[in-house]
Amino acid sequence: MTPDTGFGRWSAEQGLAALRAAGLPVRDVAAADWAPDAPQPRTHRQAVTFGGAGVTDPHLLLTFDTPEALEAWRLWLARYWKARPYLHVKDNLLLLVSRDLPPEASAAYLAALERLGS
Repeated sequence: MTPDTGFGRWSAEQGLAALRAAGLPVRDVAAADWAPDAPQPRTHRQAVTFGGAGVTDPHLLLTFDTPEALEAWRLWLARYWKARPYLHVKDNLLLLVSRDLPPEASAAYLAALERLGS
């Protein structure tokens, strides 16, 4: 937890554990590895990718220390309108579910993350 703001509440491990606890497949977890010149923001604290059933492109789970750091990613992703049904924010976690899943199937991942801490 970030002492000043309390924003950095969850770790990537806790987010993944919530998905597993909901019975969702979480396979091949790895640190996200982007080229140095990749366009996405570098404001996250943790970035992990993981696979699941029926997924070729991995899911992405990011953690952030501040609301501003999260907002940088949210603004960057906003230009990809097709990502919207697959994007969920829970406190300091941002989950981008693979578009390989239909929106109905991705909703299970989003619901599991929403229950984190309940």
